[in-house]
Amino acid sequence: MASPATSPAGDTTQQEAVQLACLALTKPGDAGAAASAAVLGAATLAFRRSNDQLKLGNVTIQRVYPAFDGADIINGDTMLHAAVRRQLHDVTSALLEAGAPLGVRNMNGETAFEIVTAPAPQEEDPELERALAESRRQAEEDEAQLAAALAASALESTPRNEGKAPDADDDLQRALEASKKESTPQQQQQKGFFGRWFGKSEPEDDLDAAVAASLAAEDEDVRRRRESEDEAMARALAESEAMARAL
Repeated sequence: MASPATSPAGDTTQQEAVQLACLALTKPGDAGAAASAAVLGAATLAFRRSNDQLKLGNVTIQRVYPAFDGADIINGDTMLHAAVRRQLHDVTSALLEAGAPLGVRNMNGETAFEIVTAPAPQEEDPELERALAESRRQAEEDEAQLAAALAASALESTPRNEGKAPDADDDLQRALEASKKESTPQQQQQKGFFGRWFGKSEPEDDLDAAVAASLAAEDEDVRRRRESEDEAMARALAESEAMARAL
């Protein structure tokens, strides 16, 4: 496993190299400073923290470049690690062209290449979370209002439906009773006589007519119920759309 060097030769050269490295790694990045720092040996050095002070090699960064923000730097990082993590693409290219080592691992055991391929952490957005929660709450309220509107429309339409069409069983019963009253024994005998010739007696005709009337009334009742349900559904949808537009 490759390891970074401890420092470039000479304290003055080392400080200059660290200054150039900090300049290169400060956003938006400086590719020229990165190439110069690599020539002076800074690309082979490792960052480390000691007594709450960040160092590159043996140089304390706060002394030579106080404006440098090293909050995201991990012990053992090289310039290449930092450039990749900060997405400074021009700086990364300049370091690679200058021969920056690729096999160095930081304290997390990561090479610069592994930082590139690692999935980026998902940052939580409080505003987005609140917006999503409000959207879910509003959708639930809309669904509840729509269900209430449909239920109310169904309750309103039920009494009208019951009064619109006569009960089919009552029609059939009344027709049968009327047929029995009108048929005297002599009429029944005559009807039976003609029924043998024509294949059907008048009571049977009356029964057929009553059944037909009952079926027609039942069909009419079903038609009216469907029309009422369709009207109720249309009103509920219209009310829901109106509430949605008002929101």
